[in-house]
Amino acid sequence: MNRDQRVREIFERAWDLPRDQISEFLDSECATDPSLRSEVEALLSVDDDAEDYFGTFDETAVRQASKSTPSSLAFPSQKPRFEPGRTLCDRYTILESIGSGGIGEVYRVADSRLEREVAIKVLKLASLSHREIHERFDREMKSVAALSHPNVVTLYDVARDNEVIFAVMEIVSGKTLRDLIEESSMDQATILGVAEGIAAGLVAAHTLKLMHRDLKPENVIVTPEGHAKVLDFGLARPVAPAEDQLITGPARLAGGTVPYMSPEQVEGNHLTCATDVFSLGAILFEMLTGRNPFLAESAFLTMQNISAVKALRPIELAAGIPLELDTLVMSMLRRQPEHRPGAADIVKALRDLQRGSPSSLSTAPSSPTLSSIDRPVKDLPELVDLTKGRPSIAVLPLQVASKEENERFYGDAIAQEIIVELSKLHWLFVIARGSSFQFRDSDMNLSEIGRLLRVRYLLTGTVERSANTCTVAVELSRAPDSQVVWAERYESAV
Repeated sequence: MNRDQRVREIFERAWDLPRDQISEFLDSECATDPSLRSEVEALLSVDDDAEDYFGTFDETAVRQASKSTPSSLAFPSQKPRFEPGRTLCDRYTILESIGSGGIGEVYRVADSRLEREVAIKVLKLASLSHREIHERFDREMKSVAALSHPNVVTLYDVARDNEVIFAVMEIVSGKTLRDLIEESSMDQATILGVAEGIAAGLVAAHTLKLMHRDLKPENVIVTPEGHAKVLDFGLARPVAPAEDQLITGPARLAGGTVPYMSPEQVEGNHLTCATDVFSLGAILFEMLTGRNPFLAESAFLTMQNISAVKALRPIELAAGIPLELDTLVMSMLRRQPEHRPGAADIVKALRDLQRGSPSSLSTAPSSPTLSSIDRPVKDLPELVDLTKGRPSIAVLPLQVASKEENERFYGDAIAQEIIVELSKLHWLFVIARGSSFQFRDSDMNLSEIGRLLRVRYLLTGTVERSANTCTVAVELSRAPDSQVVWAERYESAV
């Protein structure tokens, strides 16, 4: 066994031990090799110098491990335990290995009795000697068996062939959500449908007081029809677990995958079903923008971001995102678990968005919008000249006559609404709010701003509010020469 395999073996065995046994276990296994212990501890994301063994994270160890340990430690590629052709219980014939992780290996198999293909999850050899692992595996299977929902993978049976313990599950055809995100192949309708499916699966789990605790794009399969299936409830736990199942300590014992952990997971606090809502918020953010809201150059820095740094809004990173969808995502990423919406509320909000109805989760103050302006926005002929390629435009924050700081919101809100509406035009490229709003109160001329943003047109304007009316004046200027090509004034009662 080479060093990489040795580190992986110790890591897997330590991962599944009770909290109070890990230190003694590492003392025994790594007594003559401190660097081996350091590598294992880095993978466990713990700090052995803390007053509480699992009280803090060792940033140095995490960074050192990320530089010195091979990628195989993070994505194991050991030879599968079973070769194709092996039959278990005189019924399940191995067809191929699907994957490996945690305490189990997953295979695609043929069920000769029912003449269908299924998946089986087999306990790894390194886990077989631990009674605690057997108990965890039993809990996991019972958790999944209690769930019956179209958006959750179905558990058919748990069986044993001599020393081989395995679960028999539904096999799902399709791509992982991770694959789809990397392919950038989902339009907004598909994203909303997939997110709704995941949320619906969580509703079923949360109704049974079960948390998934490791929701991430890799744990969601999307069928060719666009139907989402949540996989791997291997970290599922009751909200109020038995004493021997209490989840304490930081992220390692709280389970999960770092970029999708909730703040309470990272900090080792008490977990509720709201932890899954946060993870789904991070996934939805990534589906919309192509990037994780908290991912940094190391696991430690990523956890710091989750714990202390407010994420950018999706509308600051990508154009065409409805304001209510942006608001929904940000509500799911709230730091305080009790301030996040429930899974059922998310399902309803996503369905409303797909129907074009307003979501009840929107918390932005009321403000004049394009739809409330008496006169509709007219066609802009200059913008539709496609002979020079796809036209581009940036909407700058509208200037508000009032000096009151809280009045500035109206200019921002109307500019954002214009961005949303223009983004619905497939032939028009609209610069994201995060880029255009950085020029608020800038002394630069329009030509310079247009050059920096690399756009052909700029939309600017002003907002004047009185007791009963709101007047919006807008101008469309050609960036290269600052020439105004269109202007309009709108007035509405408030």
